[in-house]
Amino acid sequence: MKQKRVRDFTWKDYGISPYRYRELKNFCLQYIEKKKKIRYGLSAVRLDGMPGKSGNVSPVEMRAFENLKNEQDCRMIEEAAKAASSQIWRYLLKSVTEDVSFEMLEYDTVLGRIPMGKTDFYGYRRLFYRNLDRLKNGDKLSAVG
Repeated sequence: MKQKRVRDFTWKDYGISPYRYRELKNFCLQYIEKKKKIRYGLSAVRLDGMPGKSGNVSPVEMRAFENLKNEQDCRMIEEAAKAASSQIWRYLLKSVTEDVSFEMLEYDTVLGRIPMGKTDFYGYRRLFYRNLDRLKNGDKLSAVG
């Protein structure tokens, strides 16, 4: 029996509804925002001289938790792109995090020319969203591939 190519898989094959796709897409569009929020060292602490501790968690701990969550989200998006295709993962990452179409990526000034056609690219992008869906549901990367 002939094996199905990545480009031939549909959203239905991956079990992703239109609503889940929108949720995943919006999650990816927050990538740059989350990257900018990650702070380390003294920049992670606001030293304004005012005592500050709400409940059992200090502001430093709160910032550390925020950093960790943002790092995990960004790493998850990157891992899903790498698992979809080690060859074009940077193009996938740019497409899903900046909402850039294939036509705008085809001759990217930073990444160079994309090494595949439109149909294949969108097939790998669907695979990316499938990987991300599984990672967000708690599956390990080894189980995604």
